[in-house]
Amino acid sequence: MSRFVNRKSIISVLVALTLVAAFAGGVFLRGSGMRAHASGGTRLGAGNNNPICGRLGKSLQGSQGMQMWCFGPQTSSKSVHQSTSISFIGNVDAANPNEDRNPAGVQAYGQSEESIAASGPYVVEAWNDSTGFLSPPCSPMNKDQLTGFAFSNNGGSSFKDLGGLPNSNCLTSATEGDPSVEVYTVGGKTYFYISSIFIPFNVPEDALSVTACVVNGSGSSATLSCSDPIVAAISSQCGSFDGFTFCSFLDKEFLSIDPARGRLYMSYTEFGINSFPPDTLTNGQIELAVCDLSTPAAPVCHNGSDGSITGPGALAAPYLVVAPGDLSCEREGAYPAVDPATGDVYVAHEFNWATNLFGSFGGGPVDCRGVPTKNQMNRVPLSCLTLTPTSPCTTLPNPASVRVISMDGNFIPGYNRFPGSDFPRVAVSDRNGTVSMVWNDARLVRQGKCEHSAHRCGCCGYQSSGDWASQQHRTDHHWTKRLECCFVDHYPELRRLHR
Repeated sequence: MSRFVNRKSIISVLVALTLVAAFAGGVFLRGSGMRAHASGGTRLGAGNNNPICGRLGKSLQGSQGMQMWCFGPQTSSKSVHQSTSISFIGNVDAANPNEDRNPAGVQAYGQSEESIAASGPYVVEAWNDSTGFLSPPCSPMNKDQLTGFAFSNNGGSSFKDLGGLPNSNCLTSATEGDPSVEVYTVGGKTYFYISSIFIPFNVPEDALSVTACVVNGSGSSATLSCSDPIVAAISSQCGSFDGFTFCSFLDKEFLSIDPARGRLYMSYTEFGINSFPPDTLTNGQIELAVCDLSTPAAPVCHNGSDGSITGPGALAAPYLVVAPGDLSCEREGAYPAVDPATGDVYVAHEFNWATNLFGSFGGGPVDCRGVPTKNQMNRVPLSCLTLTPTSPCTTLPNPASVRVISMDGNFIPGYNRFPGSDFPRVAVSDRNGTVSMVWNDARLVRQGKCEHSAHRCGCCGYQSSGDWASQQHRTDHHWTKRLECCFVDHYPELRRLHR
């Protein structure tokens, strides 16, 4: 009988090593594989056992949430540049450092990968929270959870740090960062949805979750209450190695709302466990999950509701494969946007991230250091987005692609994540008839300087007239900002992407 790996064993040794690392530097967000659960053992990290983690930082790169899952807390770099000239005007802290202490009174250091959404005076922000590394299961304020969040009822003038996301099954699972936040106002109520990597301790499957939150009351007395994690996506591949069962890892999820139809979409990358020979999951496959918001406080999500992380666990096929994985080059950084008028969903991602710098892994037939890096966008028509266990569409039209000059090799002193990324962001504007995509690019300025995001951005915006030009970066229920567009004259192939 095969045994699955429980990431929670040898706790005393790992805690000792964690304390050594903390005294040497200060705990920095990189991993989660060391926290005890009900059985008294450990779920030893994936960093020590799962073949995916053996590739991380070598032939495969992932998010900080994935690093947390694999490696646990890490020390920060000693090469951080200290500056006395930086100042902030009107900046408001969402995280309260006084909350970043475990029940024993040990201060934790580090939040990262923040996400924020707002509706009227109500704002929710979420982040990776290092307090979870130092806290025992089921700690007060859910401090053991690695996704933290805060709420504002005054338009962001101040926030209340609410600790970690609620999880009544805290002895057998944990939210482990990489949050994305979306907001939905319907029936006179405001709901927020917070996604997260979600790891069960007692089964080998891994998952992504959505926490549904609702604003109670109004004005300055309004509060936020949140549900337990709702599984939105689950592993679709498992295998046995040396008598242990491992499953694929789901990474870098982002959310987008269709308010007209009451849908929540989640794009993400699934990394598989097979390397020799590789398959379409080895280097990352871009997938989409859909949640029905007919009951806004209790979303029903496919493929999450079609598998299981309880009992013996059960795999689930992806709801929709947006971009099948490449046998040699990595796909990562998927990001969705909904066209509220048509119900179509656009999903952008980066092709040949990290493998453009480090080359292909193992059995990959192509050396990706010779393959152009591209940001790609797929259109998913509403007809493919039925509320069923899997989409009726098995293939999508070829994506629109834009070649980028990657900043993967841009090493930033003091930043413990390498390489950097050129992940795209996409938005739809029905008012202007456009779909816009932005990304980091070193084409014109090697350092990638950009006026509005500290990086020079390449962008593309599809107009109803059929031309690509400078557009407004917005959706009709989000922010409005002028894009600094460049390079658009070089990309006639993007005109293939029709709405």
